Amino acid sequence: MACQAGEEYRIEFVIHVRVKQKHLSSYNNNEIMTKTMAEIPTDEVGDIGRRYPSRVSRRHIHKEDEDEDEDEDEEEEEDDEEEEEDNSNSKSQLKPYEKKSLRDQKRQAKGQIRTGTWTKEENMAFLHGVRTCGKGNWSIIAENFIPTRTTRQVKSKAHTELKLHGKNSGNYSELDEYLKEHPDFLKNMKTESDAVTARDQERQAKGQIRTGTWTKEENMAFLYGVRICGKGNWSIIAENFIPTRTTRQVKCKGQTESKYGRNSGNYSELDEYLKEHPDSWRNMKTESDAVTATSLSSKTKSKTKMSKSTTTKTSTSTVIGKIIYAIRQLNEPGLKGSSRQSILKYIKSEFNNYDHTTALKTAFKKAATGVDKILIQNGQSFRVIGDPIIESEQQTKSTTRTKMNKKISNHKISTQAKISSQKSSKKQNKNKENGVTGAGGVGDDGTTITGASVVDGDGDEDVFYDAVQELNE
Repeated sequence: MACQAGEEYRIEFVIHVRVKQKHLSSYNNNEIMTKTMAEIPTDEVGDIGRRYPSRVSRRHIHKEDEDEDEDEDEEEEEDDEEEEEDNSNSKSQLKPYEKKSLRDQKRQAKGQIRTGTWTKEENMAFLHGVRTCGKGNWSIIAENFIPTRTTRQVKSKAHTELKLHGKNSGNYSELDEYLKEHPDFLKNMKTESDAVTARDQERQAKGQIRTGTWTKEENMAFLYGVRICGKGNWSIIAENFIPTRTTRQVKCKGQTESKYGRNSGNYSELDEYLKEHPDSWRNMKTESDAVTATSLSSKTKSKTKMSKSTTTKTSTSTVIGKIIYAIRQLNEPGLKGSSRQSILKYIKSEFNNYDHTTALKTAFKKAATGVDKILIQNGQSFRVIGDPIIESEQQTKSTTRTKMNKKISNHKISTQAKISSQKSSKKQNKNKENGVTGAGGVGDDGTTITGASVVDGDGDEDVFYDAVQELNE
């Protein structure tokens, strides 16, 4: 016999109860069978129907599954949107160490990070970074000296070295021997910062570079350089203000100062030191132009001795050297100098379409702000400070202009005198021809006038005033 849907549900419910709930086995089968569908909750009916579904219930089950899937997809999309919003907000509010970890993750994704045992080059780069930047600055060492390792790896390396060698692990004899055997190690070391210059290497070979803790004088010189040149110009600061440190050491110093927020725009300590030691900057050996007053005075004295034929050599390897060379070659008249467009055109034509616009823009910005102490900006034009060639030529031009002005003024005076004398001689000749009497006359205001009276045919007397009048004072 065919069973109806209600009977099927009741049989299924009985089976479910007998299997899952043993304590109901004491009930009579008749009592359980007499339970109606109204007494059974809908949730239980749905669960039972899913185990032994009929044709009618299958349709309802499929609809319910589809609705549940749609609800789950909507919830997942909302969760993804919330995560994206959280990530965008977190990126803007990231802390420095979090940014560095993200940078390491990007480098790991690109396959730039190594794992496993450290190579000989990495060990030497680690020692060089610790000697240059000091212990504790692991992120700076990883960024500037060991691009194949993350900050976490460098930190763990330092901890293992401390465990092996103890606290007094400041022995760099192995590094010095390695540098002697491999003199090009620092040049070939791939870092994200600027490479060590040849000048720093020569000074290191001569023993002019110090290592270890910075002295009071070096700290004050660093502050003075940052105050004048601004943050980021580490090569200029190292070259002009701290001859006992390399560019890399100065950069590490700047990064550590900014990391801990020390001396960020506060130069009170520097001002006190300058008051106590006013001659410290005069004795400081600098290699830049226009830093001390003595260099400027020597330049001004040599201006008069320089001639037009003499030319000074300027290195055109740097951007600022190209700009100075262009200004000298253009030699546009006036004290304002050459415009930016004319300088750029000349550089592009002279140096095989040199088109490093970013470098030129930074050079012009430094010139405008007075960082390089070489160029000065007047409006939209630039000229070289203390350039003996340009200023001597400008002086000769100004002297020739003054001489020409004097000649023109003298010529004007002489021509005016000649014209006035010619006019007076012409008038005298006319008076003689018309019968001039040498008598003078008296004017209406009582002044005696040396003139000439002519008697016409009518007998009227006309008085002619000459160019020269003598007034009775």
